[in-house]
Amino acid sequence: MDSTTSESVAWRAYARSLAVHGYGYPLWDANPTEDYGEIFVGDVGYIRGGVFKHLFHTVQESYPQPLNNRCPEGFEKLSPPNLLVTKPYRKIDQPHVLSRSIKGARVEGGASILLPGQPVSASANIKFSCQEDSGALLLLEPPAMSVDIENHRMVKSYMKQQFKRWYDFANREYGIGLADDEILFVTGTTKTTAWIATTFHGHDKTEEATFSCDIQKLADFKCSVTISRSEKLFPNPDYKWGPS
Repeated sequence: MDSTTSESVAWRAYARSLAVHGYGYPLWDANPTEDYGEIFVGDVGYIRGGVFKHLFHTVQESYPQPLNNRCPEGFEKLSPPNLLVTKPYRKIDQPHVLSRSIKGARVEGGASILLPGQPVSASANIKFSCQEDSGALLLLEPPAMSVDIENHRMVKSYMKQQFKRWYDFANREYGIGLADDEILFVTGTTKTTAWIATTFHGHDKTEEATFSCDIQKLADFKCSVTISRSEKLFPNPDYKWGPS
């Protein structure tokens, strides 16, 4: 279980604020992990600190299993002949997704927020008013592309048959200590090529705020984020970016 730190509060607040848009679970840190890489439909895992932690994969024979190439005892793949997996399609075409507490947002400093091809640097501002004392923003390079399993009833039946094995694998064999609702099956993914996720709190609802993002791409991707109101900086906002 995550301790109550700035980081743990940030990823929970970010997910809670943006999940209402229906794009799936908003990962605070969506970078591919060093041990397994990207997330794919058919992955089973759990979330810690806003990161998806892989347990095993259920669909593709060619995918390596992340935990020493091990699977639950009696494991069966989800591989019926009529499994329907969509081809990648456009899911998010706008350059930002904002929490519902943010109103009247407008972009200044350029038409695009993230410019991966920019050789030196880029910067942009988003000005907004916030109707609550906190908020969250996702800035991305559009479009974000999605892939989904469409056989929802089939997936539910498969999970019902297999779940006890998954639970025992995570908790008895590896001692992770997951509750039932913490074990997740990935039925869809939405991915982009570059992004910044940020969340903030302590905002005065009566004042307009400015989100400033400076991006440098020299040898690698770097960024800094500030949020201010009336010439006064917020407490340092929490943010993650990728690829990192």
